[in-house]
Amino acid sequence: MALLALLLLPGRLPADQWINFTSQDGIAGSIVTHILATENGEVWISTLDEGVSRYDSTGWQGFTNGLAGVQVVGLLRASDGSIWVAFLNGGISQYRNDRWLTQSESGNPLGPAWFLVEGADGSIWVGRDTGVSRFDGLQWRDFSSRDAYALGGGKVTSLLATRDGVIWAGTTTGLSRFIDGEWTAVSTSEVPSVRGLLQTSDGSVWVAAFDGSGLHFVRYRDGLWVRFDEGFRANGLVPMVESVDGSIWAGTESGVVRYDGSDWQTFTSADGLAGTLMPSDSPHGFLTASDGSVWVCLAGDDAPLDGKGGVSRYDGGNWTSFT
Repeated sequence: MALLALLLLPGRLPADQWINFTSQDGIAGSIVTHILATENGEVWISTLDEGVSRYDSTGWQGFTNGLAGVQVVGLLRASDGSIWVAFLNGGISQYRNDRWLTQSESGNPLGPAWFLVEGADGSIWVGRDTGVSRFDGLQWRDFSSRDAYALGGGKVTSLLATRDGVIWAGTTTGLSRFIDGEWTAVSTSEVPSVRGLLQTSDGSVWVAAFDGSGLHFVRYRDGLWVRFDEGFRANGLVPMVESVDGSIWAGTESGVVRYDGSDWQTFTSADGLAGTLMPSDSPHGFLTASDGSVWVCLAGDDAPLDGKGGVSRYDGGNWTSFT
Protein backbone atom coordinates (compact mmCIF):
# COMPACT_ATOMS: atom_id res chain seq x y z
CA MET A 1 0.00 0.00 0.00
CA ALA A 2 2.97 2.31 0.47
CA LEU A 3 3.21 2.64 -3.30
CA LEU A 4 -0.06 4.56 -3.38
CA ALA A 5 1.59 7.45 -1.58
CA LEU A 6 3.10 8.54 -4.86
CA LEU A 7 -0.34 9.02 -6.34
CA LEU A 8 -1.08 11.65 -3.75
CA LEU A 9 1.81 13.98 -4.51
CA PRO A 10 0.66 15.90 -7.60
CA GLY A 11 3.21 18.30 -9.02
CA ARG A 12 6.02 17.15 -6.74
CA LEU A 13 7.30 14.09 -8.56
CA PRO A 14 8.13 13.35 -12.19
CA ALA A 15 5.16 12.07 -14.16
CA ASP A 16 4.94 8.34 -14.86
CA GLN A 17 7.83 7.56 -12.55
CA TRP A 18 7.94 5.58 -9.30
CA ILE A 19 10.18 6.76 -6.48
CA ASN A 20 10.60 4.73 -3.29
CA PHE A 21 10.73 6.39 0.13
CA THR A 22 12.31 4.58 3.09
CA SER A 23 13.46 5.33 6.62
CA GLN A 24 16.56 6.96 5.11
CA ASP A 25 14.25 9.67 3.74
CA GLY A 26 12.77 10.29 7.20
CA ILE A 27 9.82 7.92 7.23
CA ALA A 28 9.22 6.37 10.65
CA GLY A 29 8.62 2.65 10.24
CA SER A 30 8.32 0.33 7.29
CA ILE A 31 4.94 -1.43 7.60
CA VAL A 32 2.56 1.16 6.17
CA THR A 33 -1.08 0.88 7.27
CA HIS A 34 -2.67 4.10 5.98
CA ILE A 35 -1.95 6.99 3.63
CA LEU A 36 -3.79 10.29 3.92
CA ALA A 37 -3.57 13.44 1.76
CA THR A 38 -4.70 16.80 3.12
CA GLU A 39 -6.04 19.85 1.31
CA ASN A 40 -2.88 21.84 2.07
CA GLY A 41 -0.73 19.34 0.18
CA GLU A 42 0.58 17.32 3.11
CA VAL A 43 0.69 13.53 3.06
CA TRP A 44 0.46 11.52 6.28
CA ILE A 45 1.58 7.90 6.53
CA SER A 46 0.91 5.63 9.48
CA THR A 47 2.86 2.46 10.22
CA LEU A 48 2.44 -0.65 12.32
CA ASP A 49 5.85 -0.35 13.90
CA GLU A 50 6.97 3.28 14.33
CA GLY A 51 4.09 5.74 14.57
CA VAL A 52 3.30 8.26 11.81
CA SER A 53 5.17 10.42 9.29
CA ARG A 54 4.27 13.62 7.47
CA TYR A 55 5.44 14.80 4.04
CA ASP A 56 5.36 18.53 3.26
CA SER A 57 7.45 21.07 1.37
CA THR A 58 10.45 20.37 3.61
CA GLY A 59 10.39 16.59 3.19
CA TRP A 60 9.50 13.76 5.57
CA GLN A 61 9.17 14.05 9.35
CA GLY A 62 8.55 11.08 11.63
CA PHE A 63 6.55 11.26 14.87
CA THR A 64 6.77 8.87 17.81
CA ASN A 65 7.16 11.14 20.86
CA GLY A 66 3.86 12.29 22.30
CA LEU A 67 1.82 9.53 20.71
CA ALA A 68 -0.37 7.12 22.69
CA GLY A 69 1.43 4.22 20.98
CA VAL A 70 3.46 3.29 17.90
CA GLN A 71 1.41 0.53 16.25
CA VAL A 72 -1.09 2.53 14.19
CA VAL A 73 -4.30 0.88 12.97
CA GLY A 74 -6.43 3.96 12.20
CA LEU A 75 -5.83 7.39 10.62
CA LEU A 76 -8.34 10.22 10.08
CA ARG A 77 -8.33 13.87 9.07
CA ALA A 78 -11.23 15.66 10.76
CA SER A 79 -13.18 18.55 9.25
CA ASP A 80 -11.36 21.00 11.54
CA GLY A 81 -8.02 19.96 10.03
CA SER A 82 -6.78 17.91 12.98
CA ILE A 83 -5.23 14.47 12.48
CA TRP A 84 -6.50 11.56 14.56
CA VAL A 85 -4.48 8.38 15.08
CA ALA A 86 -5.71 5.10 16.57
CA PHE A 87 -3.37 2.48 18.02
CA LEU A 88 -3.34 -1.26 18.49
CA ASN A 89 -3.06 -0.77 22.26
CA GLY A 90 -6.41 1.08 22.26
CA GLY A 91 -5.00 4.59 22.62
CA ILE A 92 -6.02 7.63 20.53
CA SER A 93 -3.88 10.68 19.68
CA GLN A 94 -4.81 13.96 18.00
CA TYR A 95 -2.46 16.32 16.15
CA ARG A 96 -3.69 19.92 16.35
CA ASN A 97 -1.96 23.31 16.36
CA ASP A 98 1.43 21.65 15.79
CA ARG A 99 1.30 19.42 18.86
CA TRP A 100 0.10 15.96 19.84
CA LEU A 101 -2.66 15.40 22.39
CA THR A 102 -3.48 12.04 23.94
CA GLN A 103 -7.27 11.87 23.74
CA SER A 104 -7.71 8.31 24.97
CA GLU A 105 -5.25 6.36 27.06
CA SER A 106 -4.02 2.91 26.04
CA GLY A 107 -5.60 -0.18 27.51
CA ASN A 108 -9.22 0.60 26.59
CA PRO A 109 -11.33 -2.37 27.79
CA LEU A 110 -13.13 -2.48 24.43
CA GLY A 111 -9.89 -3.36 22.67
CA PRO A 112 -7.77 -1.94 19.80
CA ALA A 113 -9.11 1.09 17.93
CA TRP A 114 -9.49 -0.39 14.44
CA PHE A 115 -11.77 2.18 12.78
CA LEU A 116 -11.98 5.99 12.91
CA VAL A 117 -14.81 8.08 11.45
CA GLU A 118 -16.15 11.59 11.98
CA GLY A 119 -19.86 12.14 12.50
CA ALA A 120 -21.83 14.89 10.77
CA ASP A 121 -21.75 16.87 14.04
CA GLY A 122 -17.96 16.71 14.28
CA SER A 123 -17.86 13.94 16.88
CA ILE A 124 -15.13 11.29 16.55
CA TRP A 125 -16.17 7.65 16.56
CA VAL A 126 -13.88 4.67 17.14
CA GLY A 127 -14.72 1.08 16.26
CA ARG A 128 -13.09 -1.43 18.58
CA ASP A 129 -13.08 -5.21 18.97
CA THR A 130 -16.05 -5.33 21.30
CA GLY A 131 -17.71 -1.96 20.99
CA VAL A 132 -17.71 1.65 19.83
CA SER A 133 -16.38 4.81 21.48
CA ARG A 134 -17.44 8.41 20.83
CA PHE A 135 -15.65 11.70 21.58
CA ASP A 136 -18.02 14.69 21.56
CA GLY A 137 -15.28 17.29 21.90
CA LEU A 138 -15.24 17.17 25.69
CA GLN A 139 -15.37 13.57 26.82
CA TRP A 140 -15.37 9.95 25.67
CA ARG A 141 -18.23 7.51 25.96
CA ASP A 142 -17.88 3.77 25.40
CA PHE A 143 -20.67 1.63 23.95
CA SER A 144 -20.03 -2.05 24.54
CA SER A 145 -21.36 -4.63 22.11
CA ARG A 146 -22.55 -6.61 25.12
CA ASP A 147 -24.57 -3.83 26.75
CA ALA A 148 -28.02 -2.44 26.05
CA TYR A 149 -27.08 -0.45 22.95
CA ALA A 150 -28.06 -3.15 20.47
CA LEU A 151 -24.60 -3.60 18.99
CA GLY A 152 -25.31 -7.28 18.69
CA GLY A 153 -22.61 -8.81 20.89
CA GLY A 154 -20.08 -9.50 18.12
CA LYS A 155 -16.73 -8.06 17.11
CA VAL A 156 -16.95 -4.69 15.34
CA THR A 157 -15.85 -5.16 11.72
CA SER A 158 -16.72 -1.80 10.14
CA LEU A 159 -17.89 1.70 11.01
CA LEU A 160 -19.61 4.26 8.77
CA ALA A 161 -20.79 7.84 9.32
CA THR A 162 -23.42 8.82 6.75
CA ARG A 163 -24.26 12.33 5.62
CA ASP A 164 -27.62 12.31 7.41
CA GLY A 165 -25.86 12.02 10.78
CA VAL A 166 -26.40 8.31 11.33
CA ILE A 167 -23.55 6.09 12.57
CA TRP A 168 -23.59 2.52 11.24
CA ALA A 169 -21.67 -0.26 13.01
CA GLY A 170 -21.16 -3.64 11.39
CA THR A 171 -20.26 -6.60 13.56
CA THR A 172 -19.70 -10.30 13.16
CA THR A 173 -23.29 -10.81 14.29
CA GLY A 174 -25.18 -8.10 12.40
CA LEU A 175 -25.68 -4.39 11.77
CA SER A 176 -26.68 -1.51 14.07
CA ARG A 177 -27.43 2.21 13.70
CA PHE A 178 -26.95 5.08 16.15
CA ILE A 179 -29.88 7.49 15.73
CA ASP A 180 -31.09 10.18 18.15
CA GLY A 181 -28.73 9.03 20.89
CA GLU A 182 -29.58 5.34 20.80
CA TRP A 183 -28.27 2.19 19.11
CA THR A 184 -30.85 0.14 17.22
CA ALA A 185 -30.22 -3.25 15.67
CA VAL A 186 -31.10 -3.37 11.97
CA SER A 187 -33.88 -5.88 11.52
CA THR A 188 -33.03 -7.76 8.34
CA SER A 189 -31.89 -11.31 7.70
CA GLU A 190 -29.76 -10.13 4.77
CA VAL A 191 -26.82 -9.04 6.94
CA PRO A 192 -26.04 -11.82 9.45
CA SER A 193 -22.37 -10.81 9.57
CA VAL A 194 -20.85 -7.60 8.19
CA ARG A 195 -17.50 -7.39 6.37
CA GLY A 196 -17.64 -3.81 5.03
CA LEU A 197 -19.74 -0.62 4.76
CA LEU A 198 -19.93 2.16 2.15
CA GLN A 199 -22.18 5.14 1.43
CA THR A 200 -22.40 6.15 -2.22
CA SER A 201 -23.07 9.52 -3.80
CA ASP A 202 -26.79 8.77 -4.20
CA GLY A 203 -27.13 8.22 -0.43
CA SER A 204 -27.33 4.43 -0.60
CA VAL A 205 -25.61 2.34 2.06
CA TRP A 206 -23.88 -0.79 0.78
CA VAL A 207 -23.09 -3.70 3.06
CA ALA A 208 -20.66 -6.53 2.37
CA ALA A 209 -22.29 -9.37 4.28
CA PHE A 210 -21.23 -12.92 5.01
CA ASP A 211 -23.31 -15.99 5.75
CA GLY A 212 -22.89 -19.74 5.48
CA SER A 213 -23.14 -19.63 1.69
CA GLY A 214 -20.42 -17.02 1.23
CA LEU A 215 -20.15 -13.29 0.59
CA HIS A 216 -22.97 -11.17 -0.81
CA PHE A 217 -23.74 -7.45 -1.08
CA VAL A 218 -26.80 -5.63 0.19
CA ARG A 219 -27.96 -2.13 -0.78
CA TYR A 220 -30.10 0.00 1.53
CA ARG A 221 -31.96 2.84 -0.17
CA ASP A 222 -35.25 4.59 0.60
CA GLY A 223 -36.00 2.11 3.37
CA LEU A 224 -35.59 -0.96 1.15
CA TRP A 225 -32.97 -3.71 1.25
CA VAL A 226 -31.84 -5.33 -2.00
CA ARG A 227 -29.54 -8.35 -1.99
CA PHE A 228 -26.97 -9.15 -4.68
CA ASP A 229 -25.70 -12.71 -4.44
CA GLU A 230 -23.03 -13.51 -7.03
CA GLY A 231 -21.17 -16.27 -5.19
CA PHE A 232 -18.15 -14.20 -4.11
CA ARG A 233 -15.70 -15.42 -1.45
CA ALA A 234 -14.26 -13.50 1.49
CA ASN A 235 -13.22 -14.47 5.00
CA GLY A 236 -11.68 -11.15 6.07
CA LEU A 237 -12.72 -7.52 5.71
CA VAL A 238 -13.99 -6.32 2.33
CA PRO A 239 -12.77 -2.87 1.19
CA MET A 240 -15.32 -0.97 -0.94
CA VAL A 241 -15.17 2.28 -2.89
CA GLU A 242 -17.25 4.22 -5.41
CA SER A 243 -15.49 5.39 -8.58
CA VAL A 244 -16.17 8.63 -10.46
CA ASP A 245 -18.64 6.95 -12.81
CA GLY A 246 -20.72 5.65 -9.87
CA SER A 247 -19.52 2.04 -10.06
CA ILE A 248 -19.09 0.07 -6.83
CA TRP A 249 -15.74 -1.68 -6.37
CA ALA A 250 -14.89 -4.29 -3.75
CA GLY A 251 -11.94 -6.50 -2.89
CA THR A 252 -12.79 -10.17 -2.32
CA GLU A 253 -11.02 -13.50 -2.33
CA SER A 254 -12.65 -14.12 -5.69
CA GLY A 255 -10.87 -11.06 -7.09
CA VAL A 256 -11.63 -7.37 -7.53
CA VAL A 257 -15.33 -6.98 -8.32
CA ARG A 258 -17.20 -4.09 -9.92
CA TYR A 259 -20.91 -3.32 -10.07
CA ASP A 260 -21.77 -0.74 -12.76
CA GLY A 261 -25.44 -0.43 -11.83
CA SER A 262 -26.63 -3.39 -13.86
CA ASP A 263 -23.93 -6.09 -13.99
CA TRP A 264 -21.23 -7.54 -11.74
CA GLN A 265 -17.78 -8.20 -13.15
CA THR A 266 -14.83 -9.96 -11.50
CA PHE A 267 -11.19 -9.15 -12.30
CA THR A 268 -8.26 -11.42 -11.39
CA SER A 269 -4.60 -11.81 -12.33
CA ALA A 270 -5.80 -13.35 -15.58
CA ASP A 271 -7.12 -9.89 -16.51
CA GLY A 272 -3.79 -8.20 -15.81
CA LEU A 273 -4.00 -7.54 -12.07
CA ALA A 274 -0.82 -7.76 -10.00
CA GLY A 275 -2.59 -10.35 -7.85
CA THR A 276 -6.03 -11.55 -6.89
CA LEU A 277 -6.09 -11.07 -3.11
CA MET A 278 -6.39 -7.78 -1.26
CA PRO A 279 -4.10 -7.34 1.79
CA SER A 280 -5.39 -9.59 4.57
CA ASP A 281 -7.95 -8.14 7.01
CA SER A 282 -7.56 -4.60 5.69
CA PRO A 283 -10.48 -2.22 5.07
CA HIS A 284 -8.27 -0.29 2.65
CA GLY A 285 -6.60 -0.91 -0.68
CA PHE A 286 -8.49 1.24 -3.22
CA LEU A 287 -7.86 4.72 -4.57
CA THR A 288 -10.13 6.47 -7.06
CA ALA A 289 -8.53 9.24 -9.12
CA SER A 290 -10.22 12.35 -10.53
CA ASP A 291 -9.58 11.12 -14.08
CA GLY A 292 -11.87 8.15 -13.40
CA SER A 293 -9.15 5.54 -13.00
CA VAL A 294 -9.16 3.07 -10.11
CA TRP A 295 -5.99 1.99 -8.34
CA VAL A 296 -5.83 -1.24 -6.34
CA CYS A 297 -3.24 -2.52 -3.88
CA LEU A 298 -2.93 -6.30 -4.20
CA ALA A 299 -1.18 -9.21 -2.53
CA GLY A 300 -0.17 -12.36 -4.38
CA ASP A 301 -2.53 -15.04 -5.66
CA ASP A 302 -1.43 -17.65 -3.13
CA ALA A 303 -1.25 -15.85 0.20
CA PRO A 304 -1.78 -12.24 1.34
CA LEU A 305 1.73 -12.10 2.80
CA ASP A 306 3.67 -14.14 0.23
CA GLY A 307 5.80 -11.15 -0.73
CA LYS A 308 4.25 -10.91 -4.18
CA GLY A 309 1.59 -8.63 -5.62
CA GLY A 310 1.80 -4.93 -6.38
CA VAL A 311 -0.39 -2.06 -7.57
CA SER A 312 -2.80 -2.16 -10.51
CA ARG A 313 -4.58 0.66 -12.35
CA TYR A 314 -7.85 0.37 -14.26
CA ASP A 315 -8.37 3.09 -16.88
CA GLY A 316 -11.94 2.13 -17.80
CA GLY A 317 -10.99 -0.58 -20.25
CA ASN A 318 -7.65 -2.13 -19.34
CA TRP A 319 -5.50 -2.96 -16.34
CA THR A 320 -1.88 -1.87 -15.97
CA SER A 321 0.12 -3.41 -13.13
CA PHE A 322 3.21 -2.19 -11.29
CA THR A 323 5.34 -4.59 -9.26
